[in-house]
Amino acid sequence: MTTVLFIHGTGVRERAFATTYGRISQGVAAVRPDVRVERCYWGEIGARLQADGKSFFFDPPKPGRARSADGEPAGEAGDGAVPQVEKELARWARLFEDPLFEIRLRQVLRPGSRGRDGRPLRPASSSPFGKSLRERVLELPGRPEVAAALAAYGLGDPFAAAVRRVTGSREFASAFGDSVVQDGITEEMLARALVAQCLATVAEDGLELTGARRDWLYASVVAGFGAADYGVADQLGDLAKNLAFRAGEPWLRPRRRDIIRQTGDIFMYQARGDAIRRFVRERIRELDGDPVVLLAHSLGGIVAFDLLAGDRPAGLDQVRMLVTVGSQVPLLYELGALSCGVNYPMPLPPTFRTRWVNVYDRRDLLSYAGTKLFGHHCHDVPMDTEAPFPTAHGAYWDKQELYQELAEMMRTEGL
Repeated sequence: MTTVLFIHGTGVRERAFATTYGRISQGVAAVRPDVRVERCYWGEIGARLQADGKSFFFDPPKPGRARSADGEPAGEAGDGAVPQVEKELARWARLFEDPLFEIRLRQVLRPGSRGRDGRPLRPASSSPFGKSLRERVLELPGRPEVAAALAAYGLGDPFAAAVRRVTGSREFASAFGDSVVQDGITEEMLARALVAQCLATVAEDGLELTGARRDWLYASVVAGFGAADYGVADQLGDLAKNLAFRAGEPWLRPRRRDIIRQTGDIFMYQARGDAIRRFVRERIRELDGDPVVLLAHSLGGIVAFDLLAGDRPAGLDQVRMLVTVGSQVPLLYELGALSCGVNYPMPLPPTFRTRWVNVYDRRDLLSYAGTKLFGHHCHDVPMDTEAPFPTAHGAYWDKQELYQELAEMMRTEGL
């Protein structure tokens, strides 16, 4: 009888493994009831925080505050407990990913501006500059205070490109067109967009500035607008800052241990993966010579590939097919980081006779394609889980198409 041996990925422990194994067993049974599904759970020899997280510098316990079973604070502090500097950092982080974030938010919400006395204010219908907002933005690179700040870091060309990109965007055209706007907060919002676009671009080339230098550059751009302080309360800016914080930092805090556990398995495997490989090898040998299909997810696919492409010991010849799902094998091969020693541009050894199928989802940022690297040795199967990342990395098991593909591939191999 053909056996499908499921090898899980990084960060998985017994409870999660049992759930996934149950789903896979049901999925395979629906299309191939004659095939047996077996477990290969190696999580108990995975990474552990052996000193209970003494390396952590974040989230210290607070007096009288309950903690969950895994040591994390139970519940989140209210917004009033969050320093404004943290919210400001969250806004800049969001802007570095999407420099037009606040402009887009302005189009959706358009909150009314109010002065410090609480009365509604309107953007100026005429400007002492006699120019549209677009013209004023386009002139910024030539303004003395802006040019001096840009020259200090060699940012003249990147900033000019940022100006063209922001003013040429549909978001800018929809929000401002060629209108005349002068209210102070609009100029500050655009200054943030321009600085974020500029710094995000140069960061790709290795130039990253501290927050103090970023703020100095931002202040110089605001000054370059020549806008006075009109006493307008920046309600939209405050909302953007709060939204950015809520979408970022609080989401990550309770998941830090999960993230550490998952990366810990990867680090441990790269440093001393012999124990995991030995466990998987012995598990295969326990299947009494039956034809075996290795169904391996994420790091599990790396383990399986290392076994089959390395010095292949007796007992693995019964492995007739390798199915990697959400795998990083092609990436590590191209990086030259596979433990088995088979790395780009080396061909697969003659002992690698196993049929290899690689399933990936373009939305799964941890999955990679192998056909262009391994040729006919690897057959890529793109699959759309219709889920965003990181959910997409584990959503394959909820896709009936996966089991249908698996059944068809096994029939092709006479299994």
